Amino acid sequence: RLSRTFLLDEPVHADAFYVNAPKLPQTVLASLERAALVVSQFPLREGEPRAADIMVGSKADLPGVSMADAWRRAQRLGSERLTHLVMTDGPAAISIFDGHIEHSVTLDRTVSVPDTIGAGDSFSGALINCLLGGADIVTASRIAGNDTTIWLERREGLPVIMIRDRTSGEEHSIAFAEEAYSLGLQGAAEYDTDVIRFSYSSMTTPSQLFDYNMATRERT
Repeated sequence: RLSRTFLLDEPVHADAFYVNAPKLPQTVLASLERAALVVSQFPLREGEPRAADIMVGSKADLPGVSMADAWRRAQRLGSERLTHLVMTDGPAAISIFDGHIEHSVTLDRTVSVPDTIGAGDSFSGALINCLLGGADIVTASRIAGNDTTIWLERREGLPVIMIRDRTSGEEHSIAFAEEAYSLGLQGAAEYDTDVIRFSYSSMTTPSQLFDYNMATRERT
């Protein structure tokens, strides 16, 4: 990541760059021109043009702005080199726009936390890693979004109940809307069952018991 105070004596070579700053030194701009892949955060204030293949932004930072309008702003910053605008929206679906077609990417699971600082950097880093590995932009965005969810959970120390199908390997977690809570698994009378029982409580919700069907994903 290149911060606002990052300086280079001369341009450098790299397989990919990620930048998150509205203004960049000339040596950094020259380095981006030479790179095969550049991912840039969407500068919100006084952003200057830079070579960028992908611009990453948050819909929360551009309320009421359509994807078409956001694309035009991003293109002015990323020049004709820009191929995709990726807009995250908290736990909601990620939007990917190439100037003509918008793809919506739903994450495997979501998390609600009070502090999302750093989530954009985590997402962009994971996105670059997937793209360098040969993934397309839609697949890379899905993986990056899921990885960022895991990163937020670990950072906030939130407990998670993860369900894995032992046959297919597919995973999902039980979603909770509150930003802080406690969980606990309860003993089951039967071993061969699709239903687990867990306890849930928070600062505003007294302790409750739930039965969760792992096949239908229904909670009662």
